[in-house]
Amino acid sequence: LHYRLQQPEAAVKAMEESLRLNPSTARAHFYIAVICMEQNEAGHGRRDPVRAVDELKQVLKLDPQYGDAHFNLAILYIEAQQPQILQAREHYRQALLNGSQPTPEMERLLGT
Repeated sequence: LHYRLQQPEAAVKAMEESLRLNPSTARAHFYIAVICMEQNEAGHGRRDPVRAVDELKQVLKLDPQYGDAHFNLAILYIEAQQPQILQAREHYRQALLNGSQPTPEMERLLGT
């Protein structure tokens, strides 16, 4: 609800509380990662790709077949200051194997 109301800080706090109560909730880690991947309208602010990667890795520890987590990791590895193409390709491949749809932009960026 906080996320839909454009209250990202409150949304992260709610997800952190959810994880405190139930640390094995992959979806809470995923939502935190999504918020950390976003930028505000001015192009800065809450974006925290390092935390996003950490949260997505937690998702995959809990649920290795979470396709959206693989897809978002692929994006983060492509967008890194030093792009990590091999990791991005592997996570994109895993995303496709787990139900994500191929996207022309990812195919172009990864050379697949």
